[in-house]
Amino acid sequence: MALTVTPYGERKFGSTNARPRIREVYDSTSGWRDSPEPGLRLDEQSARQLQRRGFTAVRVRWRLRTVEIVLRRYLGE
Repeated sequence: MALTVTPYGERKFGSTNARPRIREVYDSTSGWRDSPEPGLRLDEQSARQLQRRGFTAVRVRWRLRTVEIVLRRYLGE
């Protein structure tokens, strides 16, 4: 199955081929912590999976930038 980038992700990273690596995840009880799955890439499926696990935001690395992404905004909710 091909990874899908949401329209927000395409605007944020400038490419439909962007596959930023998730470095850290955020939830309101424990704050920022390392990604539960090293090497996980941000796409629609992984964003939904993390949201179901209670995370609200991620820090991703794409090229030479680190960016914070709110999962609800990324998914267009």
